[in-house]
Amino acid sequence: MLSYTKQKNQFSSGFTLIEIMLTVGIILIISLALSAVIINFSFISNFIYARVGSQSEIQDVFSRFLNELRRSTASSNGAYVIESAGTSSLVFFSDVLGSSNTERIRYYTENVSLKRGLVIASGSPVFYDVGTETNSTLIKNLFVASSGIFSYYETGDDSSSTPLAYP
Repeated sequence: MLSYTKQKNQFSSGFTLIEIMLTVGIILIISLALSAVIINFSFISNFIYARVGSQSEIQDVFSRFLNELRRSTASSNGAYVIESAGTSSLVFFSDVLGSSNTERIRYYTENVSLKRGLVIASGSPVFYDVGTETNSTLIKNLFVASSGIFSYYETGDDSSSTPLAYP
């Protein structure tokens, strides 16, 4: 009879179950760490994008505000250019609509928002009915310091001096 004996090969050509489980475990740990980094990066990216958007929005609002203030003129009924000025509001007259009459513009803070109110002159003699003021929210979630949003200085452009208590 023929006897056939199988000799065991000294070099096995496969992976054991423990080696496969260790490899899968290491890949799982690396992928979890990588996903945590990607999630944090996404959160930080969204936060920075929102901040940059807010900065751009603020620049646009104050550019509009300064443009309107620079074009301010006496009201259509003969009142002064600035009707009132406080730490949380500023009311002035300017022709923002390009009409024959000037409009009454009020920038003010309400809660944590910067708002703009507009009253169009009407009637004869011309008057400004503040009950018809149209309001729009310009900036939300605004941090307003205890000293207010508007500061007024006596003369010049020296913002290093102490602002007036009230204009």
